[in-house]
Amino acid sequence: MRFKIIGKIFLSAIFLAGCTLSYVKDDTLKSLEKKYEGVYVCTKDLPIGNDEFVKSGTRVRLYFQSGTNSLKVYAYPFDISREQSIGKNILYLFDTDFPDNKFEEVVLDSKLKEIVKKVE
Repeated sequence: MRFKIIGKIFLSAIFLAGCTLSYVKDDTLKSLEKKYEGVYVCTKDLPIGNDEFVKSGTRVRLYFQSGTNSLKVYAYPFDISREQSIGKNILYLFDTDFPDNKFEEVVLDSKLKEIVKKVE
């Protein structure tokens, strides 16, 4: 009986810890997806690893992913659905990139304006 109670407490603690591992909350990620929906053009060559680049002038769509202490911005071809494409990480921000290690949308906006521009 005692082990069942301890087990339930342990599992509850793991569940609660799993719910708080995201640096940027889900509702904020959804808000970012909505704000940045549409087509963007890369304003400069963006390194994506192994001497590969997303070339300046490439039209892309964006999506966001949060880690435990980071926010990643991915780009994928504008004319292919997200589910069918492989997104390329074009921006990787850590908690230390934000004032007081807290996510602020204005910082993200500023960083994105340096590398992409919305197609009107």
